[in-house]
Amino acid sequence: MPELDRHGIAEILDIDIQDVPPVADAPIGSDDPRTTLNVNIVKANSILSLIETEMVNGNFSARLAEVASLVINSITTAAAQIMVNESNKESLQIKRNMLQLKSKELEIKERLLIGRQQQESTGRDRLVITDRETVLRFLNDEREKNVKQIVSLGGQDDE
Repeated sequence: MPELDRHGIAEILDIDIQDVPPVADAPIGSDDPRTTLNVNIVKANSILSLIETEMVNGNFSARLAEVASLVINSITTAAAQIMVNESNKESLQIKRNMLQLKSKELEIKERLLIGRQQQESTGRDRLVITDRETVLRFLNDEREKNVKQIVSLGGQDDE
């Protein structure tokens, strides 16, 4: 695209021109929206400075005011959208972390439940290892205690 001959236009229209400071473009391949926004803000600032200078020189027009407002509105909208996207990303990260914590909590509860079930099942099914004579002696002692209890209760009823 051919360059605009600003000096030639200035001579024809008899106006003073100011050189626009060179603005560095965003690095090629840069995906960071903040960098792009910063570069565009600098460019918009230089455009707004030129528009302001033209308005001060008496070259005020509705079109210049409209361009200035559109530039300001575009930059503001872009900045707001980038901040909303950043906030959404942070919110999603927090939700992802919460899901991981809930998953760990469920895992711990499941392990606890399995442990309790194992304790209950082993508590009911106790295994006693002993010899035959000890078991018979225990049963005989229990039977004697039961007989003595029945006899003692029967004796109390007679009185």
